[in-house]
Amino acid sequence: MLSDKLKEGTEVLLDNKTNDSEHIYKSVVIVEEGSLIGLAAVTDEYDNFVDFSDGRTSIAIIGTNDVFDDVKILPVDYRGNRIYLTYGKKEETPRNYHREYRRYPVNESCRVNDYDAKLFDVSERGFAVILDRQYKAGLWLELNWRGIKLFGKIMSVKDMDNGTWFYGCKVDDVPSNYSKQVKMMQIDFEYMVNSPVGVKKEDADKA
Repeated sequence: MLSDKLKEGTEVLLDNKTNDSEHIYKSVVIVEEGSLIGLAAVTDEYDNFVDFSDGRTSIAIIGTNDVFDDVKILPVDYRGNRIYLTYGKKEETPRNYHREYRRYPVNESCRVNDYDAKLFDVSERGFAVILDRQYKAGLWLELNWRGIKLFGKIMSVKDMDNGTWFYGCKVDDVPSNYSKQVKMMQIDFEYMVNSPVGVKKEDADKA
């Protein structure tokens, strides 16, 4: 399973194949959040950010024979600081998750303690955000997202080494409107990991 193999500090090769070309980029895991993985950004030969929107991409773990094909990569951009969010290809066998509740990718702007932030993922009882403010584990963050306000206790902190920090938070008092949004994220996520590479949900809905 992809999330079992990729841990913080794991070096990988991202092999992107299109109809016309093939390019290989070296990256490293900077965040491991249960089944979701954050990878360092890469640039092409012209120093342009690679968004992996075209073709098919595989991840090869350097120093091993492990290769994961047709991996879906989502760029996350927060105040010019870029990383990738990936969750790999669906497997035929049930997954074992490190967190009590399964997490779903969001990649949307939000407000945390009245500061601009990036919402990385959500779960039934938690969320993760990227923020350019430093807090200690055990403190509470106020999340405002899509008109929803809730509080999360910081359970984990990761310095992203670019002036931002990654926070994994636990939510005790879950509002009903937050639960509804998490359910919607679950539907989108399950469609993404089950759909053919390159097919967007909105396009499939129109078919």
